[in-house]
Amino acid sequence: MRVKIVERFCIAMVLMQVVLAWDPRFTRDSLGDFPQGMIFVIFGLLGFISAVFGIGILLKQLINHQTMNVGLLLACGLTFSITVVVQISYGWQNFNFKKANDYSTDIVNPPQFQQTKHERLIIQDISSIWQFFDIPHKITKADIDSIVLPLSGLDSKIVLKRVIERSSWKLSSYSTSSSDGVDFSETYEFRGSKGNPVSQLTDLSVRISSTEPGFSVIDIRSSSRVRYRDLGANSNVIRQLTMDILMMAKQYKNAPN
Repeated sequence: MRVKIVERFCIAMVLMQVVLAWDPRFTRDSLGDFPQGMIFVIFGLLGFISAVFGIGILLKQLINHQTMNVGLLLACGLTFSITVVVQISYGWQNFNFKKANDYSTDIVNPPQFQQTKHERLIIQDISSIWQFFDIPHKITKADIDSIVLPLSGLDSKIVLKRVIERSSWKLSSYSTSSSDGVDFSETYEFRGSKGNPVSQLTDLSVRISSTEPGFSVIDIRSSSRVRYRDLGANSNVIRQLTMDILMMAKQYKNAPN
């Protein structure tokens, strides 16, 4: 009876992960719509734990010279295989349970949005049923620092524009403090295009500033339009955009005039 329970539980957890991952909204950047991402992680962990327990049963059968249950062996193997696939596709290191959904490369003077967090929320008033998912708003330091480029503010603006043109992000607004001479400071707000999972959850603010010739600093802020944990989605957005900017900046600087 115990073998059948573990075997069926493993298969159930695998099937639930497949069903959730099959949803086209579930991507590496968005980690799924809430509570889909959280449920996906829970199913993965429960499946892994049950598979470990199943391996223990199989080893006990082997030690006692009993016939190993083929069904349980296949179920455990499938569960571990799914875990490997998830790790390769998403990376468990990209999931976190911090009480955060607003990240910035600059925590002292983060890029600003024209609207407050509350004004940008998809749901202004959360139901009392879901209050335990609500977290206080704060801006959390991203695991990536400000991007320093050996380019002028205007050149960095061109680099950012080329990166955005290749992505699904769309400019929603921008503000400027200074764009004359050496001093350069502009902030751009982006949202994903319709149909992009990130657009349903995230606002992006990117600031380019420069105070000396030939150098500029880019800061990125990614903020969800929700109250609950983002499971690391905003960190992924910042990480990917940083990589794209650095790659484009290298191409731009090395391009023949």
